[in-house]
Amino acid sequence: MTLPNFIICGTQKGGTTSLHWYLKDHPEIFMADTKEVHFFDRNYEKGMKWYKDFFKKASSYKLIGEATPSYMYLEEVAGRIHKQLPKAKLIFVLRDPINRAYSAYWHMRRNGGEKISFEKALEKEEKRLAQDAQVKTSAIAYKARGRYAEQLKRYLALFPRKQILILTTKELEEEPVATLNKIGTFLGVKQKFTKKPSYRIGAGMQPRKITGSFVAKRLLHFPRSRLGKVIFAHLPKGFKEWMRIFLFKKDYPSMKKSTEEKLSLYFAPYKKELEVLLDRKFPWK
Repeated sequence: MTLPNFIICGTQKGGTTSLHWYLKDHPEIFMADTKEVHFFDRNYEKGMKWYKDFFKKASSYKLIGEATPSYMYLEEVAGRIHKQLPKAKLIFVLRDPINRAYSAYWHMRRNGGEKISFEKALEKEEKRLAQDAQVKTSAIAYKARGRYAEQLKRYLALFPRKQILILTTKELEEEPVATLNKIGTFLGVKQKFTKKPSYRIGAGMQPRKITGSFVAKRLLHFPRSRLGKVIFAHLPKGFKEWMRIFLFKKDYPSMKKSTEEKLSLYFAPYKKELEVLLDRKFPWK
């Protein structure tokens, strides 16, 4: 049975999409064609045969992987991965939790899943998560997903430290080739990475006002539908870029300084906990 021997487990909006595609370009590495397979969270009941189908073209590869960033956050996933793939190597990419939260918010705004302000969403987060267990799996856990230590502890309790690689988004952005080769050494590739990639880390573009219209809303969600994914997979790259320009502004507005300060205070003890857990410093406030 051909199955992954490594998984990119998170974090959401940390650069996992870029990492997926750059690893996929390496001749020794097979990555599932579907980025975010979601087997160990949403589709576990479908069984290993369902999961195996994502890797049926991988038999000639030594290194086989997939990337689903929600695996890091959801409590039940670490145990499931350990049960099915106890020898798998795991990669985590950690981003400044303040920037990660804000990027996730605009990601949800772009997809139509968030209507209220960022400040109001932070205020209501605990209540929203408590009201509906299903909401917990979504991206609205802006603060909760940034509490990295409590998530990593689940994996460190089950997997040997030598099977876990923890990187930062900053490393991917500032030293991409060196970071890719660090990953390559961890995975055991023979051919080094030499080409400098163009990373686009956790972009969360702001919807244009046109997305308020009925027609634009349909356009916005169609690419994410089952039929839309099939159609858009065969469209020229230029057309996809035109759609992005039509529907979204390139950047979202800066976070309010007062909100950033509140989040800095909120995350301070969680950062300290993370640094003690991993015995290393992290490059954010």
